[in-house]
Amino acid sequence: MHVTILETLFLYRYVSEDEFQFIKDNGIIYSTNRVGTYFTSMFTNDANDAIKYLSLSNAPSYRVGGFPINYPWVTSQLKQLGTVAPNNGQPGGAKEYVLGGPIPILEAPYLYAYEFKSGKIVRII
Repeated sequence: MHVTILETLFLYRYVSEDEFQFIKDNGIIYSTNRVGTYFTSMFTNDANDAIKYLSLSNAPSYRVGGFPINYPWVTSQLKQLGTVAPNNGQPGGAKEYVLGGPIPILEAPYLYAYEFKSGKIVRII
């Protein structure tokens, strides 16, 4: 069963295989994008909804995070809050949060990610 909740009180990042490997290797969620690392309060286990509402060019491999919006690593790094703009032929519309620094994977439940291909929860580190 597919579940999509457009706005929650938690932040997630939808990532590729390569970015997931970086997270596993380094124990942090961090993008090299000069603007910052994009997160969303949208929760989904449907890769097509992630593409649609996040205006992604490719299907994500994993969903990581689930950090409360008031998590200290989030509040101290928040640079920008907005709405995903249409792009890549997708409508966008999910809420987006841009964080300026890395989010460490230090404790449960953040040690786990959702793998879209298998539909299973996998351990990050």
